[in-house]
Amino acid sequence: MLRAQTWATWRRLQAIIAPCNAAVEVVARATPPPSSPIIPSPPVRQAQEACRAAGLALLSLRAPPAADDATRAAFDAAIERCQSVYLVEGNAHARLARALERAASATSPDRPDLLDAWSGVQEANIDALGCASAFISVARRAGTPLDGFDPEAS
Repeated sequence: MLRAQTWATWRRLQAIIAPCNAAVEVVARATPPPSSPIIPSPPVRQAQEACRAAGLALLSLRAPPAADDATRAAFDAAIERCQSVYLVEGNAHARLARALERAASATSPDRPDLLDAWSGVQEANIDALGCASAFISVARRAGTPLDGFDPEAS
């Protein structure tokens, strides 16, 4: 029972964060090197909204009910980490969008501001990887086979 509930929770988690991850990927493909991070802000704003929506939607995600108290607490901690990560991801993209919008309207873009915002997005992208790994780690400790988390195996 726990295994089936874990898979269902994993699929729901993935469905919630997928729009954010897709929007972040669009930004990542469009973003030039940090030495010249001038891109249009609309895709960055889309990532901001998608990631904030994911973070808020994750508030409704719960640990598998069949988990014992300790496992449920571990799942809840992993889910809370994901909530935080995706809200931060949205905020990082908001900062980058504001920096890009200021740069687009300025005669001389504020490079340090742009680089700082770009760096924040990169850090948030790295932290987002921790969301899935935290959940998978708890699921593995609860006895869920690792091979089911491999996207290539699906």
